[in-house]
Amino acid sequence: MDQAPVQSITLAISKAYTAARLGIATTAFHAQLQQERLQTQDYMDAQLTAVPGGTPLYGSDHRLIGAIGVSGRHTQNDQTLADAVATYFQSI
Repeated sequence: MDQAPVQSITLAISKAYTAARLGIATTAFHAQLQQERLQTQDYMDAQLTAVPGGTPLYGSDHRLIGAIGVSGRHTQNDQTLADAVATYFQSI
């Protein structure tokens, strides 16, 4: 993304990693952490993040095949874009 901060690359990778590892969007992970009163550190995995912008990708057989991570804009915009890409990917 033009003029996005360099650190957004690492954050996008962490968002995708989290969505792929857990099979849920990072927004859902954030909600889960709040509900259970946990922190990402409780999972003992330094790559996990609860920052919005990560969405899992599922194949036509509903199996997890990967994830997308978006970073560089406001976090809710990151999540909206990640969800849109996942929806498009699943439609092709």
